[in-house]
Amino acid sequence: MSDFPTGGCLMGEMQPFSDAQLLRAYAERGAEAAFAEIVARHTDLVYSAALRQVYSPDLARDVTQSVFTDLAGKARTISATLNPEASLVGWLYRGTRFAARDLYRNETRRTQRERQAMAQLQTDSDTGVPPVWSEIAPHLDTALDELDDTDRDAVLLRYFKNQDLRTVGATLGISDDAAQKRVSRAVERLREFFAKRGVTVGASGLAVVISANAVQAAPVGLALTISTAATLTGTTLATTATVTATKAIAMTALQKTIVTATIAVLAGAGIYEARQAAQLREQVQTLQQQQAPLAEQIQQLQSEREDSARQLAALREDNERLNRNTAELLKLRGQAGLLRRQAAESINLKEESVFQGQTLGAWLISLDTLEFLGLEPKTNQVVAEAFQAMGDRAVPFLREELRSGDILRQTRAVKAARVIGPAAKELIPDILTVANLVADSGQDSLNESWALAALGPDAIGPLTSLFTNQNKWTKIRAVSAFREVPYNAEAAIPALLNALSDPENYVRTEAAPALTHLHRQLDAVIPALVKNLKDSDATVRRMTAFAIGELGMDGKPAVPALISLLKDDDVSVRSWSGDALKKIDPFAATQAGVK
Repeated sequence: MSDFPTGGCLMGEMQPFSDAQLLRAYAERGAEAAFAEIVARHTDLVYSAALRQVYSPDLARDVTQSVFTDLAGKARTISATLNPEASLVGWLYRGTRFAARDLYRNETRRTQRERQAMAQLQTDSDTGVPPVWSEIAPHLDTALDELDDTDRDAVLLRYFKNQDLRTVGATLGISDDAAQKRVSRAVERLREFFAKRGVTVGASGLAVVISANAVQAAPVGLALTISTAATLTGTTLATTATVTATKAIAMTALQKTIVTATIAVLAGAGIYEARQAAQLREQVQTLQQQQAPLAEQIQQLQSEREDSARQLAALREDNERLNRNTAELLKLRGQAGLLRRQAAESINLKEESVFQGQTLGAWLISLDTLEFLGLEPKTNQVVAEAFQAMGDRAVPFLREELRSGDILRQTRAVKAARVIGPAAKELIPDILTVANLVADSGQDSLNESWALAALGPDAIGPLTSLFTNQNKWTKIRAVSAFREVPYNAEAAIPALLNALSDPENYVRTEAAPALTHLHRQLDAVIPALVKNLKDSDATVRRMTAFAIGELGMDGKPAVPALISLLKDDDVSVRSWSGDALKKIDPFAATQAGVK
């Protein structure tokens, strides 16, 4: 039995526990009621997101159970990284995307998905779903992926969980006003995303449609099923080694069968008893003269219920015994799977170098795994040390991976080069080749742009060459990469100035903060940014005002133009221009009426 209060509230004050507090109670004290509260809070959100992506209620149930099982297994690791007021909606949403993606890696399943999508759209039209939602739903999750983590969490809390701005701000650790700005900015980006796909809807209309339709009730009993299965699996996984916990995310077929059988008996017994009770009540009302036969039937039903209870107890006992017996089997299977993957990655390599017991190929796989678990920022240095310790063998090995023609191996090598940094600058030509191949295939070259930016000044020319790529996302990613370069990238300024007039609005949006981040050649940069303050796109005007504000006092030549924007038709442009004025010249801001 758990000592955790029912309903997720503090006894006496009745203040709701945050998700982080509930998860910590489960991880540290095994409070199953705390985990059940998390499941109850978020099952509808996870199930709805899964259903939009797999188009099948049965598959959506599987994805939902997989996500919460994953959460139970990683509860201790995740809870250690959360602040006390943090929400799990962002983690659960990303976990749903991963689980749904894995479910449809197989081409046959993708074909099935298309058929199910058509059936789902037909069902939506038959059940009175607004037409605009039918156009938005298939692309909603892809659109959310375009947002950064904090913006996505803000939208999920505000419109998927329908929380007020005060709660959103407290959860994100920001003020109410900051939460309002972040939500407005995120919704505007979603609106622009849909507009480019032919779905015309205003920002406020989009917010209403998402709030009303994005989350639907999960099937009755799903939360109970998930709580039982996930906490059972989480307890088993907690007793194994860390590697095993990572690999044993899903239950074995045998466990699924047993748990499903248990729940089925529970549900079946409940449904059977409810049906019989309804029949008995009807008989009592209509056959008052036949009390003796009725009493006999009641006695028979009680006997059947006792038999069902005994069968259920026996099934539970069998389930516990099988869980104990399969714990070691799970561990061995996880280790065997890891060995198979490592062997597959290194089959064509000769005499690989070893660091801390792992080969180059194994370190690449580890990099993927750590990123999936959300641990990448904490472990980049360890991976960098591994490749640096392997000396001259590391760069030739990564070059071989980049030229393999295998997209998975190329992506891992690109990520490794980014982690290593300037020491891997010899790989710049190969990474640029991969970036162009990715762009030609219509995909997003985010990893390649970030990797080039991390390799130092030698990558400035190759990175700016992507500014003219036909793939708009490749251009956007290449421009935005200069927003975080830790070195003097003044050589990129001419190309970034040209990007301010690019036909694609997102390129213009990213070019402004990239230029102010470099903080060079301001005599040429500031006039160009002032010109951009008159851009026809509100997002460009807003982001340019923000970028000028980051210059501080150096941005004074732009003060008159910023003051004129205080009368802009777009409220967010007015707000961000005021914020920029306060950073550059507080006195001028006060004189202009900025509060």
